[in-house]
Amino acid sequence: PQLNFRTVVRCFMEIAAIIQGFSLILMMGNGWLQEMGSNEEQPLRRFAVWLGGSVRSALSAVVPVKAFRRRHKSLEEIWDTKPQASRPT
Repeated sequence: PQLNFRTVVRCFMEIAAIIQGFSLILMMGNGWLQEMGSNEEQPLRRFAVWLGGSVRSALSAVVPVKAFRRRHKSLEEIWDTKPQASRPT
């Protein structure tokens, strides 16, 4: 390869463009994260919530053991609580 002033300058320019591109991508990603973190209803956030619910329901349909244990535990906790007897005054 030929190493002269022109190729060195071009190399530095290409590296600068790559760094600038990464910084633009990071700025865009930070904007998206801040937008997703807000409580406003964005289409992307609604889609993510829908997708998460769908995956969760599909997994619980395929592997119902964890859902059954959770229901069973909640029913056991109901019986574990002691009723508060009211004292006559």
